[in-house]
Amino acid sequence: MILPVLVALAFGVVFYQMIRRPDLRRLAVRDTARRRGETILVIVGSLLGTAIMTGSFIVGDTLDASIRATATTHLGPIDEFIVDPDPQRAAQIQEQITSIDDRRIDGVTSLVRAPAAFSIQEEGEPRAEPSGQMVELDLETAADFGGDPVATGVSGGTPAPGETVINQDLADSLSVVAGDEITASLFGRRVQLTVDRVLPTNGLAGFWTGQESNTPNAFVEPGTLASLTQGGVPEGAVPPTTTVLISNRGGVEDGAPLTNQVNGLIRTAVGDDPSIRVETVKQDALDVAKESGDQFSQLFFSIGSFAVIAGILLLVQIFVMLSEERKGQLGMLRAVGMRRSDLVRSFYMQGGLYALPAGLLGAALGIGVGWAIIKVAAKIFAGGGDFSLDLTFSLEPGSLLTGFCLGALISLITVLFTSVRISRINIIRAIRDLPEPTRSKAKLRTLIIGVLVALVGAMSFAAGLSSTDAWPGILLGPPLVLFGLLPTMSRFLPRRPTVIFVAAASLAWGVLGD
Repeated sequence: MILPVLVALAFGVVFYQMIRRPDLRRLAVRDTARRRGETILVIVGSLLGTAIMTGSFIVGDTLDASIRATATTHLGPIDEFIVDPDPQRAAQIQEQITSIDDRRIDGVTSLVRAPAAFSIQEEGEPRAEPSGQMVELDLETAADFGGDPVATGVSGGTPAPGETVINQDLADSLSVVAGDEITASLFGRRVQLTVDRVLPTNGLAGFWTGQESNTPNAFVEPGTLASLTQGGVPEGAVPPTTTVLISNRGGVEDGAPLTNQVNGLIRTAVGDDPSIRVETVKQDALDVAKESGDQFSQLFFSIGSFAVIAGILLLVQIFVMLSEERKGQLGMLRAVGMRRSDLVRSFYMQGGLYALPAGLLGAALGIGVGWAIIKVAAKIFAGGGDFSLDLTFSLEPGSLLTGFCLGALISLITVLFTSVRISRINIIRAIRDLPEPTRSKAKLRTLIIGVLVALVGAMSFAAGLSSTDAWPGILLGPPLVLFGLLPTMSRFLPRRPTVIFVAAASLAWGVLGD
């Protein structure tokens, strides 16, 4: 990873200069210690930006991990499946896949499922789960599916007639335990079932193809659904579907890389029938987790970029202020032989003294920022409807490292370029504390750089309009154009009103433009 290397080199330069130039080190340490208020203000400004960036990465980690968790609870060892409403053809497909002699497939089974509502009447207080699923599955053989009984979540025998085995989600929804009676409603009929036992919501026991986190399943004896539909399926009801489940060699996530290869094997076995659709659910779930985590990291990072920009401007402002306070001292140092590069080294050392604690504290504070965002977002994601997701706080060490590195590197780069600008003082004016002469016109170099910045902003805005994933370009493009054209506009308009207009327009666009 190149970012930690760049930060190590940047701090390495700081420490090297401190060892090599003890006079400049004493100057930097003394100024940092004597101006405690400014030092605290710089550190706070820097760490806020670092905290926002770190928090955005943690939000992405949490969303990634939470969606990945559904691969365990909803799928377990299931990597692919095929849905077919015709049970006879589904049985034929299962035989064809089972006959494949390849070590990349370590399990094939099937189940029949249908949407169902479950309820219980106890002491005059009814409880119901309207969005459940009744499943026919041979639990005795399903426990060995994929070679890992723990990953399937299945144990024990298949329920007897009039009994059901439910998973923990359904048990929690109805507040029932083994021995209680529940009512299943499906196909216009009501069936009384006695709960034989409760399985953990995991793997086959939590099998679900929707986007909800809650997976209320009730397992019944094979043939139950067929008996309920002997008179036909009522109009508007979803008929039972047979699903052939395939497990790739490896664990819950380790088998996903074999998806494309196994998909090819399945296609070879069942032929080129276009009506047979292989759902690569495991790999799809992991891809969605990665993509969603990255998107939310970018979203919060883009929102937090305003805090980062504010921190950069604070650093620039404070260093300029410090240079104005020390103007006479800097002029005397230059008069007695100190070079501009020495002034830059001194300020850069001082920036290193700010950046290190700001980066460490900002990364630590970012954990709290990420946690707070997740606590608020958890209520939104768990709101139900077509999509619900239980967010579980997750933190990757790489996110902390990246947040620290970005915050520290931005601080050091800002200090470096500000120091170069500060070092270009006029010795006589500095000693006599005379104001710098105002420029009536911007330099040609400034005009050219401004036009280039405006072009970059215009291209970013145009790219954002033509892409659904480049909204930061839409947000940042117009302000870049305005600030890039500011030197040119200042040649023809009064500078102060022009600056105020550009700043106000950029702020308004940042608040209202999205």
